Amino acid sequence: MSVLLFCLTAMLLVLEGTLFLRIAFPRYERLLCLVLGYPVAALFNVLLFFVMYAVGLRWNAEAIGMGHGLVMILLIGFWMIRLSWFDSAHHDNLSNRQREKHVNPSPSYLRTGFVEGRHAFPWIIIGLCILSLCATFFYAATHALILPSYYIDTVSNWNLRSRAMLSAGTLLTEGVVKPQYPILLHALQMLFMLPLERWNDTAANAATFLLSLSSFLALFLLVRRDHGAFIAFVMVTALVSVPLVTVHLGQGFGDIHLIQYVLLSAFLLERGIRLEDRASIALSALLVIASAWTKLEGFYEGIGFWLLLWIGSSLVLHRTIPWRILFLFLLALPWPLFVKFHHMLLSPHGRGFEFHVAAIPLALLYMGTEGSFGIAWYVLPFCLLILFTLRFLRILPRLPVPLLWGLLALAFAFVIFFCTAEVQGLYNQESFHRVLLVPLLLLIEGCVMGFVEVFMHVAHTTPPSS
Repeated sequence: MSVLLFCLTAMLLVLEGTLFLRIAFPRYERLLCLVLGYPVAALFNVLLFFVMYAVGLRWNAEAIGMGHGLVMILLIGFWMIRLSWFDSAHHDNLSNRQREKHVNPSPSYLRTGFVEGRHAFPWIIIGLCILSLCATFFYAATHALILPSYYIDTVSNWNLRSRAMLSAGTLLTEGVVKPQYPILLHALQMLFMLPLERWNDTAANAATFLLSLSSFLALFLLVRRDHGAFIAFVMVTALVSVPLVTVHLGQGFGDIHLIQYVLLSAFLLERGIRLEDRASIALSALLVIASAWTKLEGFYEGIGFWLLLWIGSSLVLHRTIPWRILFLFLLALPWPLFVKFHHMLLSPHGRGFEFHVAAIPLALLYMGTEGSFGIAWYVLPFCLLILFTLRFLRILPRLPVPLLWGLLALAFAFVIFFCTAEVQGLYNQESFHRVLLVPLLLLIEGCVMGFVEVFMHVAHTTPPSS
């Protein structure tokens, strides 16, 4: 019975998110909307929980169930209106899809060479990627479902806070660790607990594991949509093969979910800027808003850098800025207003500014040792040097958004650990490695996209051989 209720709850979220995406972004493929439905619905779910709290309603199965029921009725109504009023635009949508598929396609040897069987090397790479991904997600699934509440963050922060709020039936600002942290993950876990009428660690971790699984699968589909399956396999494997990412996929930490939303948002923002596609930019904005509801860092490393890169890129490329997209960010305002109203710090890193010179060599040592990042910080500097050199030579048309975002996030992380009291998280290794995951994975995503852009540029500028 518990498994059935869990599956029904998951299906409800997927259906909500899928319907919304099909209504708001009709050009997106059904499979992509289906996979993205769960991460998007998690944002709607936390907004529903917060609205219930704001109007003074308790979080119980009846109130939350009626709220989701109302959301479903509205979505179905909008869907039926769209079907009846906009059938005439069907052919235009088809032509838009066909045009998108032929805008800046990747070279054939990157997109389809391995599919047609002309080359053995891509098949070998794909096989190795599949083996690596299977091993990674097998480890993650067993640790999320068989060994729940194993990590210290789960016991002391995430699941414990969810359990306390579930028992209280409302949002708690006292008696929990870091009450200023947003509640997207807590709301997601509580939604699955309400039908069960009791706390279940396995179900709580399974709910967040589904978020991880669907997010990386959505990233794979997005990359495959633009650059083919070969690049998609390489990128996702490079991201989840970082040892610390594999550990975090076992659930228990909130960082991995912040990272997933930021990775999806960065890819879509790059796509929106490259193709001048406002739909991709709008969906990117929604996902970065979800990151801000996941952890406080999502406001700074997420929304702050998103706005900087979007507006900056538009000005550099002399494009009209669709300011209406900014109205979406009103969805992110309730939480910081709530935090300030309750006189809490809108930061997990405390106050004060003091430069810690001794922390610099220690940070560099931790980045290259202890196995948390594998060889990533050894390889990335060479990749960045190559890409910046190619950009200087104008072989790379422009630096990808995820790469710039990653550099900004890395500078932000260094400021946190070198100039604030958070240096203690470096000395005792409590938070340093986790904070560096955001810039690391953005840089990996950006480097893969950068090299794809180089290959595309070379393929389009090299005359065909006679």
